[in-house]
Amino acid sequence: MSYYGPSYANIQSGWYRKTNDKKYKEDRIRVDKIWNEACDQIIISYVKEYGTYFTAFEDNIIEEIDDLLDTNLNDIINYYCYYISNRALEIEETRITWIKSHELEVRKQRKFNCKLCCSPQLYLECHPNTIRDQGLPPQYCTTCNYIVGKYSHFSNSIILRLRKFMKQAKNNRECEICNNNFNMGVNQFIFGENVDFADCIYPNLYFKICPKCFDGVFKDYKRGSQETRLKRLYNLYAFIDKIPTQNFVDLFYLCDNRESIIELLELIKKMRSSNGYKKEFGRVAHHLWWVSNTFSTPNHC
Repeated sequence: MSYYGPSYANIQSGWYRKTNDKKYKEDRIRVDKIWNEACDQIIISYVKEYGTYFTAFEDNIIEEIDDLLDTNLNDIINYYCYYISNRALEIEETRITWIKSHELEVRKQRKFNCKLCCSPQLYLECHPNTIRDQGLPPQYCTTCNYIVGKYSHFSNSIILRLRKFMKQAKNNRECEICNNNFNMGVNQFIFGENVDFADCIYPNLYFKICPKCFDGVFKDYKRGSQETRLKRLYNLYAFIDKIPTQNFVDLFYLCDNRESIIELLELIKKMRSSNGYKKEFGRVAHHLWWVSNTFSTPNHC
């Protein structure tokens, strides 16, 4: 599926201009009242520069229009992307350019090689965020564009590890926990049974762990007495040197070597989940204060 072209969201049928659905009609009328030729010129400039990919820049377009009109359409109009696309079809110059550009892209099926994972990707399959962030041609595929953004604040040494990892992401590797083969070609991020979302890349920069085993680490481990469960929580606090009030998944970003990744895995797999602790003990900080006065030194359980 492509995100581009007049057929996306069936805009070419003209439904947006004709619909009486309040969630579209009221905003459409509001924008019509203040729209002028200068607004059209902004759309024309983007279509000339980016062709069928101009829709990736609809946020930029509405920001320029807000600056021009001294309005805040970006905040008060829910579906301004439909208004912009529809207007591009109503203006003869942009309609012709847009249709021809899209037909050319469909015919050529242009691709580029991602500079991070080295995989080829069709321009037409790039998420609009990818093109908006990078322009044309993009340097990174849609997946890697997200990864690059997520890791942009990390140190150079981690970025170098990431680049090396992504170039080999589709190669099979053996999980050091279950010994099964896996690859990270399509499993960089997991939505598992025990976590809603987890970055499986980061621990794999130092340790080979498959998505299934990584998800399993966060299972709500309820064994042991309340005192034991609290002691395990205190051990985690002592290890990371801060109160673990956030989702345990994000704590792995605090580790920058193989040994600390392994130690954190060992700690968390024998703990209740972060939600489990909240349900059983309430505010974590209060109970860590109690535990810190009960146990003088950490002892991993």
